[in-house]
Amino acid sequence: AYQALEKRLSESKKPVLFLGSACCHAMEIIMLYAEITNTVIVTTPTGKSWMNAYHPLYRGVYGFAGHQSAYETLADSNVDMILAVGTSMGEISTSGWNKQLMNNKLIHISASPEDFSRTPMACLHLRGDLKTIFANLYKDYMLSGCGKKDEKAETVTVNGRKIGDAYFPVNMTVQNFEAIKSDSIPLKPQRLMQELVQKFPEDTRFIVDTGNAFSWATHYLFLEETGLQRTSFTFGAMTWAIGAAIGTALGNRKHPVVCLTGDGSYLMSGQEITVAVAEQLPVIFIVLNDRALGMVKHGQRLAGAEPMGYELPVVDFAMTAKAMGAQGLTIRTLKDLEALDIEQLCHADGPSLLDIHIDPEAVPPIGARVNQLGEMNKPA
Repeated sequence: AYQALEKRLSESKKPVLFLGSACCHAMEIIMLYAEITNTVIVTTPTGKSWMNAYHPLYRGVYGFAGHQSAYETLADSNVDMILAVGTSMGEISTSGWNKQLMNNKLIHISASPEDFSRTPMACLHLRGDLKTIFANLYKDYMLSGCGKKDEKAETVTVNGRKIGDAYFPVNMTVQNFEAIKSDSIPLKPQRLMQELVQKFPEDTRFIVDTGNAFSWATHYLFLEETGLQRTSFTFGAMTWAIGAAIGTALGNRKHPVVCLTGDGSYLMSGQEITVAVAEQLPVIFIVLNDRALGMVKHGQRLAGAEPMGYELPVVDFAMTAKAMGAQGLTIRTLKDLEALDIEQLCHADGPSLLDIHIDPEAVPPIGARVNQLGEMNKPA
């Protein structure tokens, strides 16, 4: 199978790497191979965590809350190979098993044979340790004479266009680009994601909850360091990030930890903040307050469904945090955000909660999935 992979790669004129979350331990050698062969990269939503968002070869996320640039990359008629690596090819990662990805151009590489159950259309399956496979691909490419010894593509540390004090990846296409620059009230969540990257230290761990927080962060939170944004969408369980952020901070007290969650999720498990209080963990809980189950609300609107079951009561989350012994701050404007003492929050002797009021009418980047689900549910 490895020899067949090498043969197909030697014949390919325009391959694309499609990287999933299981690439985490092999990313260094995968990136060396991508750079030496100048192979463009797209990722799954969870695979994004292991990718420098500003790398010149990166074209963004394919699948849930993905980027148009990633879809356009795979839609290019000149692409003759899609190398899917370290992904189970689930519905979330493949935009509902879109034929743009799931076709006979596909080669699926994974350490788990179970992952192959979803890719019978692939022209090749290769099971093995990802780090070993790409170390061999890199070595064999160099030995073939195609690459020069110690050659490596020039990597631009920050490859983006300037927006105020922030940078935006130049090879990425996002929805509603203007919202990233907006200073309107209520705060645009798109702008908030950019502000978080700029204000928190580079080693901050962002633990992102299921719900609209996941869609906003997937589409608009661009980190240069890899492995610092953690999400979990296998089961799509809301509130998981609240406990996970506390566990992350308990396991490693050296680095700031931010839990990015929604008001609906926090209402389900918000009392877990008392564990952070008891353990004196400086976790920063950011509650995206739009007084709704946002994904439900906007999903219904985009699908033309009956509006029901998404409204939440008005809650003062900052006050609830104070009642349990944590710092509680209410953020309504960019001025409020600017006034935050981030260093104090990151080195406090207990948790803080930022009750950030975001624009409830801001539409999350979930339209592609809503449309895909609509197509899947049509009668045969």
